[in-house]
Amino acid sequence: MRKKAGWIAIYIIIVVLLASVIYGVPSIVGLLRGDYIAKPGDISKELEVDVYLVRKETIYAAKDSSSVKRIAKEGKLVGYGDKVVELNKDRGNVAGSQYGDVMRDVPKSVKLTGDGKAADAGFVMYESDGLEDIFSPNELPVMTEEFLKKHVKKKSQRFSKSIARNGTPIFKIVENGPWGIVFFIDKKDAENFNVGRDFYLEFKSSGNIIRGKVVASEEKSGKVRIVIQSQDYFDGLLKLREAKLRITVSSGRGLIIKNSSIVKKNGKTGVIVKDKVGNKVFKPISVKADDGVKSAVYEEIYVDNKGQFVETLTIYDKIVKNPDKKDIREAKELPNNID
Repeated sequence: MRKKAGWIAIYIIIVVLLASVIYGVPSIVGLLRGDYIAKPGDISKELEVDVYLVRKETIYAAKDSSSVKRIAKEGKLVGYGDKVVELNKDRGNVAGSQYGDVMRDVPKSVKLTGDGKAADAGFVMYESDGLEDIFSPNELPVMTEEFLKKHVKKKSQRFSKSIARNGTPIFKIVENGPWGIVFFIDKKDAENFNVGRDFYLEFKSSGNIIRGKVVASEEKSGKVRIVIQSQDYFDGLLKLREAKLRITVSSGRGLIIKNSSIVKKNGKTGVIVKDKVGNKVFKPISVKADDGVKSAVYEEIYVDNKGQFVETLTIYDKIVKNPDKKDIREAKELPNNID
């Protein structure tokens, strides 16, 4: 009797296991490969990058030993020929210069002055960090990530307020014009930075937002070097050589779909949807924005690269979550160009 009960128990276990295989596995597969209805929403993709700031700067050094009186406040924007400091030649002895290290590093950026006037329009500064030559637009051809990391760390040195001997720095002018932002990214992210594209750039440390345009993109030592040009300024910017920026590279509103749903069929990008009777249909899409997991796509109609109107997803379409090769092969491709 016990043996018979044992066989019955084994039989029941086998039946339960078979039922779980027959009914449970398809439900799991259905969960993974199910469908969903896209809903309207917003997509935004941001990148955080370490950048280096490049600008044209000129250090003005005293032509003769002189007493110095500052006329322009630091940070003030002056024009060509404006007097920045007042200089009076000193007939007596003037204390020796303490700026030897700085001046040795910036021979290309130094200009002698005997009248204390600016030869270029720009912002006034009374300090130097000895990096004016290195972080100059003229040095862009040799700027690699390793080169900039190696040279960026230096201390600023303030200029004398009262006296200067021959060759002593007395003020600096940061050119009032386009300046550069240089950074290095992986090749997979470089497609977001096509030359000519405009961006809003947020400095993480201060929250300041500026506008910029991509002016160069080229491969450097396994990465892609991006150069963005801007003309915007804010308080504190002129003292920065490096910063961390937050850049929104993709944003848009539309129907939100999963990137796992996107497939290719006959050279077209689209998704597989199910019609009212469960048949699979391929519908082309046009992506507005992509955050790496989901995408915002146009709804109902979009214009393709040939200028033709194309029917696309509607809010009522059931989209296959993870289509396989069989789904793509079986999906019917409907004529959808609108005359």
